[in-house]
Amino acid sequence: MASLSNIVNARLGGGGATETNLEQGQIYYYRLASNSGNYTSCEKCAVWTAPTSGEAVIEIWGAGGSTGKMCCCGYAMPGNPGAYSKKTIAITSGEQITMNLGAPCRNDDLCWKGISEPTCVCYVTAGAAGSGTICAGGGRGGHAFCVEGGSSYCCAVSCGYPGQLLSVIGGAWSGGSNGCGIVCNYCAEQMPTATGGDINLTGGFSCVTISHCNSCCQCHFYATNALPPGFGTKLGGYVNYNSWCGVGADYPSGVGYKAFMMALNGYSRSPNYGGAFNTCWGAGRNCGCYDCTTQQQVMPHGVGGPIQFPCSSVRNQGQMGGSGAVRIQFK
Repeated sequence: MASLSNIVNARLGGGGATETNLEQGQIYYYRLASNSGNYTSCEKCAVWTAPTSGEAVIEIWGAGGSTGKMCCCGYAMPGNPGAYSKKTIAITSGEQITMNLGAPCRNDDLCWKGISEPTCVCYVTAGAAGSGTICAGGGRGGHAFCVEGGSSYCCAVSCGYPGQLLSVIGGAWSGGSNGCGIVCNYCAEQMPTATGGDINLTGGFSCVTISHCNSCCQCHFYATNALPPGFGTKLGGYVNYNSWCGVGADYPSGVGYKAFMMALNGYSRSPNYGGAFNTCWGAGRNCGCYDCTTQQQVMPHGVGGPIQFPCSSVRNQGQMGGSGAVRIQFK
């Protein structure tokens, strides 16, 4: 009797459609799924038990930085990604890996929500791997600036953020005024680090390019979100996206989230959609101003929140970064 695999291959017509790049073994994945603002220890903790003896490849990400809350004019920088660590250990049947998943900041603080939490795992084995702890720090949140006049770029630089004027960069940006430039969410002592792994990598930092002095011209803001290592590539990457002004489906409160998610999907080698469709209170527009939309975990693990803009007559609560995560490949 013919086997199922022979039948399937015969119907494929010998076109070489057999998968050759699938990962071996079993994959276990853990992240925070709740939108709770106050995670309990039970929600953050998880335990994996080795079903048999074998090898476990452990990857962990710290939570991504959240973007800041604002109540007036201006903008909020994108959040930074969490750090990344990877370790391979030999493990025996019944031995466990205990994990504590980092949560992104979701407080009600105005302008800056702080630094998101680290993700840590502990393993105890009787073999050569012994016992140990692996940790990956959380990303820095994106600062929200209240700009009532003058340059949005200069406001960020005056607050201590590193920047570069477009007028001195040259190329396509040459000739820009002194109020236009690139400013980055970088603070040396707050860059997330990782420890305990065979590979330990920090996350990068996100930036904003501002090509107009008027802070009300959101379509002149070009955001760059750094993505964590181990997310699509070994060393991480960057996604660039521009903001829109007054188009039919999006208004300033929602342009950061929607444009970023579209760009993030294109970052993958296997994108699964072109553009997201969202409505804002039945008006057919993407919205970023209300707690029900801005405080949900829509970002992938370890990814910082996108650029944000103010809302008319209501606050913009900011966008949560992605939670921390643990991925175990067992083989």
